[in-house]
Amino acid sequence: CDAILCPAATGPAPAIGEGSTGSAAMNGPWTLCGVPAISLPLLADENGLPMGVQLIGRRGEDARLLRVAAWLTARLDASEESESRRFG
Repeated sequence: CDAILCPAATGPAPAIGEGSTGSAAMNGPWTLCGVPAISLPLLADENGLPMGVQLIGRRGEDARLLRVAAWLTARLDASEESESRRFG
């Protein structure tokens, strides 16, 4: 596969001023494995706080993972633009 898609955190980003960036439980295993990972703020919870997804790549294929992340982001951006044209 080109990448594994999984949650980047156990919940949404903390509100400004809460002082914590959250648990590293979701990215720690990938760091220990020595594989590239990138977090993207692609989702939001019911309060509009960002929720990240994480893409995991193969060892040594950092550039490929970045291309996959760029592709995914562009696809979602295009989808949102298309949706806003239909409903906005």
